[in-house]
Amino acid sequence: MTGWPYGGTAGWWIAAAAGLALCAWSLTWPWREEEFVLGSGIRVLMAGAGCLLLVLTARASRPTPLTALVGVLGLAVLAYPTQLAGGAAQPDHPIAVTLANAGHVLPLTLVQVLPVLASARVTGRSRRVVVRFIVGIALVGGLLAGLSLTGMPGAGPLAAVSTLLWFCSFVIAPVATWSNLTGIGGEMRRRAIVAALASLVPVVVILWCVSLGIFSTRVGWADNTASWLLMLGFSLGTLGCGVLTLAAIGPAAGRLLERRSIVLTLDLVAAALFVVLGCDAALLASAAQTPDGAAAVLGAVVTLALGLPWLLVHRWITKVVDPATELRHEWASLGDIEDGQARTALLHLLRRTAADPGLTIRYDPGAIGAAEVVLATDDLDLPTVLASTSSPEAADRLRALGDCSSVVRPAWWEDRVARSDDLARRAAEDERRRLSQDLHDGLQGRLLGLALKLTLSARHVADPSVRLVIDETITDLRGAVDDVRALGGGRAPALLVDHGLQPALSSLFRPLGPIVSLSVPRTRWASATEATAYFVIGEAVSNALKHACPDHIEVRVSPLEDLIEVRIQDDGCGGADPQLGSGLRALAERVSVAGGVLVVRENQPRGTVVEAVLPCGS
Repeated sequence: MTGWPYGGTAGWWIAAAAGLALCAWSLTWPWREEEFVLGSGIRVLMAGAGCLLLVLTARASRPTPLTALVGVLGLAVLAYPTQLAGGAAQPDHPIAVTLANAGHVLPLTLVQVLPVLASARVTGRSRRVVVRFIVGIALVGGLLAGLSLTGMPGAGPLAAVSTLLWFCSFVIAPVATWSNLTGIGGEMRRRAIVAALASLVPVVVILWCVSLGIFSTRVGWADNTASWLLMLGFSLGTLGCGVLTLAAIGPAAGRLLERRSIVLTLDLVAAALFVVLGCDAALLASAAQTPDGAAAVLGAVVTLALGLPWLLVHRWITKVVDPATELRHEWASLGDIEDGQARTALLHLLRRTAADPGLTIRYDPGAIGAAEVVLATDDLDLPTVLASTSSPEAADRLRALGDCSSVVRPAWWEDRVARSDDLARRAAEDERRRLSQDLHDGLQGRLLGLALKLTLSARHVADPSVRLVIDETITDLRGAVDDVRALGGGRAPALLVDHGLQPALSSLFRPLGPIVSLSVPRTRWASATEATAYFVIGEAVSNALKHACPDHIEVRVSPLEDLIEVRIQDDGCGGADPQLGSGLRALAERVSVAGGVLVVRENQPRGTVVEAVLPCGS
C-alpha cells in the first residue's frame, strides 16, 4: 500500500467511513431553516453518492493525481449534506451559514475541471488554459457572491453577476472536451468521448432536476419537491461525472469504454436534455396563463418531438463514437465474399474510403513506414495490417477510422493462409526436386545398374527359358525405373492411383525383393494420404539405400482407427539426423502439411527407424 492520496486505499476508506458517521450524526441536528428544507432521505442519498465516489477512487487500478481529484470530489459531495445541516441548525452562526452556502462551489467546480483534465490526458492535448479559466471564474464568482452577502451597496447586481458567471462557466468544459475529438480514432476516441460525456452529464442532470423543480412549484406539488429534486440532480450529476472520469482514464477493458455503453449514455443524456426542454416549454406556457394540464401536455409533446428524430440518427451517433462503424456497414453490404477475394475486396473498400486509388496494404509487417497507417494490431499491440497512402489527407481519413480489426481480419487470415500455402508449396517443390535428384542418383541408378548387369549376363546364357525370365526381369526393372522417374517428377504412379498403396509399393520394390520386405494391407485410403505415404516410404528407402548400406529394409503400414502408421526400419549404419539432413526436414514438412507427424530415431542394435502417422482422410 502506497501513501495517500494517490495510491493508498486506506485513506479513502477512512474518509468515507468518517464522512458517513458525520452525516449520520447531522441527521439528529434540528433543522431551523424554514425557506430551504431537506429531508433525511435526500441527505443520505447525497452522502451515498460521495461515499461511492470515494470507494471507486480507492479501487482505481492506476492511482494518479487525477483519480485523487475524483476522491476530493467524493469528499466534497459527502460533506455537503452535513454542511447544509450545520447551516440549517445554526442559521445565526456566520461560519456555519457560509459553509452551507459555499458547499456546492468546490464539487461543481471539480465537475468542470475533471473532464477537461481527463480529455487532455487521453488525447495528449494540453487544456491548462481552459482549466485556469474555469477556476478563475469560480474564484471571481465566489468573491462576488461573498461581497453580495456583506450587505454593501450594489449587493443585488453583484449577486446577479456572480450567478451569471457561474452558469456561463458550465459551457466551457463541454466545448473544450468535445472539440478534442477531432483527428483521433480507436480507443483514444472512445476515451475522449467518455471524458466529454463526463462534462455534459452534470450540466444536463442538474438542469433537468432544476426544471422539474420549478415545474413542480408551478403545478403545486409539495413545497420541498424543488429542493429535493435540486439535490438529487446535484448528487447524480457529480456521481456521473466522477464515474465517467475514472472510466475515461481507467483500464481498456472497462465496460463504460465499450461502444454500446457510450451510445447508451449518449441516449440517456439526450433523453434528459429533451425532458429539460419539455419542462421549459411547459413553464413558458404556464407563465403565459395556460392551464396546468395543457402546459404539461405541451411539455410532453415537445419532449417527444425532440426525442423521435434522435432515434433516427443512431447510425450517425455510432459513427461519431466509432468511425469504423461505417466501414463495417460497407463491408457487411458486400455479402458473402468468394474464397481468395477478401484481400482484393478490402483493398477496393479502403481505396474508396480514403479516396486514394494508389493505396496499398501490407500484412504482418516487420516495421512501420513513415507514410503507413496502422489498421489493426495483435494482442501485443504489434501492427498486423498497414495501409500505405500517397497523400496526407488519405492518411488522416484512415487514422480517423481507428481500430479496423473486425473489418480487416478476414483479409489478414486469407493472406496468412496464402503465405502458409505458398511456403508449403515451395517446400514441396524443393523437396520434389531434391527427391528427384536423389532417386536419379540412388534408387534409379541402382535399378538401371541391375538391369544393365542382367542384360550383360543374358548374353552368356544359352537356355532360352532362362533368357526369357531374364528379359522379363529387365522389362520389370525398366518399368520400375519409369515409376521412380514419375515419383521424382511429383506425379503419383498410375498403379497407386488405380489400385492403391499395396500394389504400388509391391511393384516399386519388387526388384529389391531380397532387400525390402513389405507388410502393407490392401485397404484403400484417401488419395492424398496414399500419395503422402508412398512418397514417405520411397524417400526413406532411397535414403537408406544411399547412405546406410543396409542388408534389409522393413516397410510396414498399419491402420490405427482414423489414422495410419507408416514405419520404415533398416539395419544399416544409422546416423540419420532430421535436424541436419535437408531431405528429412523437407519430408517432415510434407507430412506436416498433410496433417501428420514424422519421427526419425535410431534402431537397436543398429540402423534407423522412420515413422509417420497420417490421417486417413475421406
